[in-house]
Amino acid sequence: MSFYEWLFSTYENPRINGEWGPLHVSVLVACVLLIVAVSLYFRGSRANLIKQKRAVLWVMVTTILFFGVVRRVIGILTMENFELTSFLKIVLPRPWCAISCWMVIAAMMVNKKFFYNFAAITSILCTMVFFAYPGAGFIYKYVLFDDLYSIVVHALLLVSAVLFITLKFTDFKFNTMWKELICLGSVYIYGAIETWILKIEKDPLYYLPGNDIVELFNMDYGLFIALYILFIAVFWTSFYVVQERKTIFKSKKNSEI
Repeated sequence: MSFYEWLFSTYENPRINGEWGPLHVSVLVACVLLIVAVSLYFRGSRANLIKQKRAVLWVMVTTILFFGVVRRVIGILTMENFELTSFLKIVLPRPWCAISCWMVIAAMMVNKKFFYNFAAITSILCTMVFFAYPGAGFIYKYVLFDDLYSIVVHALLLVSAVLFITLKFTDFKFNTMWKELICLGSVYIYGAIETWILKIEKDPLYYLPGNDIVELFNMDYGLFIALYILFIAVFWTSFYVVQERKTIFKSKKNSEI
């Protein structure tokens, strides 16, 4: 295998049953260890070191951006059909995880609580789906650049999103949830534009007929949509419920002192 074949992912790479294999598990363990290590480091007297916290996050976000830019440059260099649709398919973020990557980058730039909230929830959600049922990265014999991109970006996306929460950049409040819901609605509108107007992605947010989950479980589509909406609603609100309970607990504890 030459460097060119590795970088452009042209080397023959047979599919294997790599889900929950050694590499898959090792990456998940590494993510957990990194989250715990960084979170513990910034506890106590270091909790107010905002610049240092953001510097650590910027390293991760910049790495995500680097891999994203390199992959798009490779895609442009190997284009065979020089049409607008083909170009947009390369440069625009298409599936949910790719969209979330840019949301995490945007959150660091905007530096607002509501955007950290939104980026954290949507990124954790889509990376959970990826690591539970990976469609790339771990399922091939060799880790070519495309596979390395998928593994590194999803891992750093998960770590960054969780660190948004553990390093206290987020603040989940029910009375301001509407801001995050507007962001979520905007993502679904963007997904609709991708699907039906630009026609560059079949199912970016995993809710259309014929998706992997429906086929995997041979599920009725009506039942799937009901479960999809229920899962999103419960998952989304759980962040706010947990923080609200913590706030109530701290208030009671302080009043007893």
